[in-house]
Amino acid sequence: MLVSTHTWSEVLGSRQEPWSPVGNKASKKSATAALANERQAALARLDTAKDREQIEDCIKWLALTHVREFETALEACSRCREWPLALEMLARMTEQGLPPSQRAYALAITSCTSSQPAQWELAKWLLEEMVARGVPPNAGTCGEVIDACSHGGQPDTAVTVFDQMVTQWATCPTALCCLAAIFACHRAKRWEKALAVFDSMTSYGLVPDAEAYGAAISACGRCGQWDAVNSSWAAWRRTACSCCPRATTAWPSLPPVGPLGVPRWTPGMSWCGSSLSS
Repeated sequence: MLVSTHTWSEVLGSRQEPWSPVGNKASKKSATAALANERQAALARLDTAKDREQIEDCIKWLALTHVREFETALEACSRCREWPLALEMLARMTEQGLPPSQRAYALAITSCTSSQPAQWELAKWLLEEMVARGVPPNAGTCGEVIDACSHGGQPDTAVTVFDQMVTQWATCPTALCCLAAIFACHRAKRWEKALAVFDSMTSYGLVPDAEAYGAAISACGRCGQWDAVNSSWAAWRRTACSCCPRATTAWPSLPPVGPLGVPRWTPGMSWCGSSLSS
């Protein structure tokens, strides 16, 4: 029979004190506290991550298990415009049985809309996915998708998203949402829809500013529908000037089209320092 010649002191290295249940519990508490501190440090590094490599390094160490940790990772993806990684995060949440929150979806959508070029198709799909899962989108998220579709050469799709937002998803639009929709109508050459969106702003408790007026006028002007503008010009200018003092000098007192049908104003003209482009 072999007898070990090692002592507990040799096995435990420099530890000289005898083992005791109290000491073991204390060491476990110390290890748990150290692990918690390291996780907090890793989450803090996510807040300052500047590229995909740094984000992935933090994610591997953390082994994300909580919704808030995933949201922190998604915020880093959004900041760094890493939409492929953001989609991976959402997929991992679902695989782990963690339903993505409204904030998680919103951050993933921002990752798509802020990338160059904007991933409008993925952003729209994510918006529809969150609605299908019973997660109500907020106006800011809808506005991002509308703007991304409009700038992505899909103005009709942008207008459709706006209609879904107010009719199907019961999401009250903000002034920025309406402005994005009006610009989309301008690009799609849908002047009647632009005026309809513009006129609906007051029903949502919104006061159109000079930029909204300019966008609506631009949509009409691009389609040559100056009569629609002329008929409401005086009231529009009066309201716009009451909303924005700068409009008094930026808006001409005369309507856009003169007696002979010659436009005094053309799309692209600056209104209150904001130019409109096609």
